[in-house]
Amino acid sequence: LVDVREAHERATGMATGAVACLADALASTFTDRSREIALICETGVRSSRAAEALQALGYERVASVDGGTRRWRADGLPITVPDGDADFFERYSR
Repeated sequence: LVDVREAHERATGMATGAVACLADALASTFTDRSREIALICETGVRSSRAAEALQALGYERVASVDGGTRRWRADGLPITVPDGDADFFERYSR
């Protein structure tokens, strides 16, 4: 599972077990085009676009998590929140 959100978005919590990689770096990071790759963003829009872009490059086993991290949270699936500075959540909760 690959989280394609920006760092400030991931700082509020990621699907447990996900790794971080911005969408524009996916092809250079995951070079095995036969590898299974599931992508997730906040709502599923960016991860769906990223999945389509990888498929256009010949990646065979790519999927996007429908509904993204919002749905993941709503479904009660595990989220890992990284340690951050004390006022991070106050600054980015607006």
